[in-house]
Amino acid sequence: MHNPDKVMRQFGLKQRIPPLHSTNMELHKIDLRGKTDKDLSAEHSAYVCM
Repeated sequence: MHNPDKVMRQFGLKQRIPPLHSTNMELHKIDLRGKTDKDLSAEHSAYVCM
């Protein structure tokens, strides 16, 4: 999402303090380790062999 309000100071304008946003706590549980309940090496072994 593009937030033009966050770059106003770069153009010599006054930047106001943004309002507080509620954060979904489920989003904080996401990490970049992938799906740990599957063995992806076994699932994709045919493609790796090609």
